[in-house]
This record gives sequence, structure tokens and C-alpha cells, in this order.
Amino acid sequence: EQKQVNVTTVPFFMLPLDLPPPPLFQNEQLTSVIPQIPLLNLLSKYDGTTQTPLPDPKTYKIAKCPKYLILNIRRFTWNTWATERNPTIVNFPSQGIDLEDFTTERVNGEGPKYDLLANVCITSDGNWKVQVKSKAIAKESG
Repeated sequence: EQKQVNVTTVPFFMLPLDLPPPPLFQNEQLTSVIPQIPLLNLLSKYDGTTQTPLPDPKTYKIAKCPKYLILNIRRFTWNTWATERNPTIVNFPSQGIDLEDFTTERVNGEGPKYDLLANVCITSDGNWKVQVKSKAIAKESG
């Protein structure tokens, strides 16, 4: 029995990335551990083979990369009683984020690469913080 495969091409403004759930228990030293995950692990959602969870499994592949890539790391979950923030730290390079494994698009035989230009986050007190990479600072640091 073959399953029917539906292919839909959808233009996107930003890519949502899902964090793994935080650990429920403390480590052996009875201290809380803040988990860490590489950005490429989160991007594996778009490798064309990784399926989203049931009941409606889907796979994603980036057909055409935009000039600017906006990543939305889904850090908050809502339940009946409260909003929960996932403390997982996402590690990523500030330059040369390579999307070769997540798209069929090639430029000079290579996958598209992105540099970090800005970061927007919400602080623990509910305020927004924006960090923007300055060309002047980038020249000074090499």
C-alpha cells in the first residue's frame, strides 16, 4: 500500500524552529542543567527527511532561499495555567551558517550561507532586547 504524497510550495517570511522539551529532572548533583543545542540540529526540520510529530506528519525542504533569513526559535509554550519558557541555549556561528543540507539551491556549487545581522529576544522581565551587528565593529574585530 503506497501513501499519497502531497507537495506544496509555500513562500516563507521566517522559518519556525522548535526547541526540544527541557529536561524534567535535575542531574546527579541535584542542580538544574540548562540544555544546549546546535542551530543545525534545529534546522534539521528542513532536511527533507525529518518528519514532524504525529498526528499529521510532514517533511520540509527549502526550495529557494531568501536574501535575508529570519529564524523564529519557538521558546514559549502555553498550557491551561501558565506560559512556560524553554531555557535551552541555541549555539550558532555568527558567520557562514551553511544551509547546504536543507535546500537544493546552489550558488557556485555550494549551498547558501548566511551571516548573523541581528538578534531579537525577550528578557526575563518581559522586555524586548535587540542586538544589531555593526559594520564598524565587524571591521575592527576582523
